[in-house]
Amino acid sequence: MYVWGKGDYGVFGDGNNKSHNTPKRNEFFEDYLKKELHLSIVKLKSCNNYSVALMSDGNLYGWGSNDFG
Repeated sequence: MYVWGKGDYGVFGDGNNKSHNTPKRNEFFEDYLKKELHLSIVKLKSCNNYSVALMSDGNLYGWGSNDFG
């Protein structure tokens, strides 16, 4: 998974709020899921303040702003 743009609210899922002007591989998210849970990303959706990923086991992971639940 590659991320870029404004990193507010932790939308990149890498544990910080840093912004990136060019695409950067999100090693934290990918490596953790593959190593610890043996999962892969099936679908990914990103918006202004949040991101969600559908995983190979059917679970949905979300991160970023949770202002409205």
